[in-house]
Amino acid sequence: MLPHYQYEHYYDQLCECCENEMVSQDERLEEGGECKKCHKTMCEDCREGELCDECEETICDNCAGSCEFCPNVKFCEDCLGEHKQGCSRLTRAERKLEKLNESVESKKWEQADLKRRLKEISQELDDANEEKANAELKLKKLRQRAH
Repeated sequence: MLPHYQYEHYYDQLCECCENEMVSQDERLEEGGECKKCHKTMCEDCREGELCDECEETICDNCAGSCEFCPNVKFCEDCLGEHKQGCSRLTRAERKLEKLNESVESKKWEQADLKRRLKEISQELDDANEEKANAELKLKKLRQRAH
């Protein structure tokens, strides 16, 4: 922890979004330390979930925009305008289908890999059972000789 006199100088500004957290000089200077649009200084907690989903620039909650067809996606002003030009219910459905197709393809590869792995493990189990049977047979013969 910094000494008291350095702490006050180092953390010398309140976050302009939540107004609770202090913001350090480093946080203000680092890339993404302020909103791209309104240039409010943001603390680390406020910055964490406040990125444009398209260009990944820092934007505050007040400046983030969303598309009526893509409600869970945040955009900065520039990206929202560009996005809205090509977004409709149809293109949204097409993008969703494309993502689902990718997911299905990925699961098929995963399934094939698991089948291959299951085959390997089954072979290992067969080998272990054969080795066990041979060991039991050898033990049985040794016991018979001992009597």
